[in-house]
Amino acid sequence: MRLGDATRSERERDRERGKDQDLRESVEQTCSVDRGLDPPAAIVRLRLRIGGYVRRAGRRRAQGQDGNCPNAAPNAKTEFKDNPKGVEITITAKDKADVDEIKKRSKELMEKAKAEGGAKVPHSGTGGGGGSQGRCPIVLNGTDVTVADVEGGSKFTVVAKDPKEVDWVRREAKERLASMQEPGSEEKGAGKMANCPSAVKGSKTAVKEDKGSIVVTVTSKDDAATKDIRERAKKLGEMKHDAPKKGEHGGKGAGAEEGRCPAVIEGTTATVKDVDGGSEITLKPKTAGDLKKLLAEATERAGRFD
Repeated sequence: MRLGDATRSERERDRERGKDQDLRESVEQTCSVDRGLDPPAAIVRLRLRIGGYVRRAGRRRAQGQDGNCPNAAPNAKTEFKDNPKGVEITITAKDKADVDEIKKRSKELMEKAKAEGGAKVPHSGTGGGGGSQGRCPIVLNGTDVTVADVEGGSKFTVVAKDPKEVDWVRREAKERLASMQEPGSEEKGAGKMANCPSAVKGSKTAVKEDKGSIVVTVTSKDDAATKDIRERAKKLGEMKHDAPKKGEHGGKGAGAEEGRCPAVIEGTTATVKDVDGGSEITLKPKTAGDLKKLLAEATERAGRFD
């Protein structure tokens, strides 16, 4: 990093800290009796200020997650091409400055890939783990990644280390790009997996077959986590008792983001009930012949939370 870049980054951090300090002072003033506001008005103003803080914090987190992602570079265009072991992802732009930014981010992402070493990191929905767990379509989790310069940008070759996960890597990359391209997606990164019981910190997910259905049980020994698991499972049960169609999962929480959550499998209907320590979600395949395939899908997804 150049000295100028470091200085600029420090100035930006100071500016954000200043904004946060201003917000804290505003909240304190709002809550002060000296403001002369009646309690209802004070509460309304406080909620508005806190809402602004949360939105700004969400944008900063999302920008941090996308900072090394070449797909998120200005005016970048992404193309996918499946190969026998994974997927090729080509990212290009027309303007030289945009092309340079894509190549810069590609280099930074490869350095991150080497640091992570393709380690299998749990899907917690918090955006941790750089390219493997953030929103970038370049999937680092459980893969070998190489990059080459091409005209107008960079081409990544993403190869699944486990041959059984080739389809997952392809789907994951494409779903992440779709999520990034949704309007307002910069504020949605922190909301990923919001309704998925398995994403509750400290939870355990078990998957089994029972009487022609897939039973996903999510539990925790912690009372607060148990409550969160049940609330998320309840939301799943209140949605249409049919997993949303492909293309409807943009990380909003609704649908629990298909492709990750074990409790949301396309081609099934779901019922939910409380059990000791959490919830049990029973997924009934629409087509009986799909049971084994869907069971394998749910088991694979659950394994990524271990």
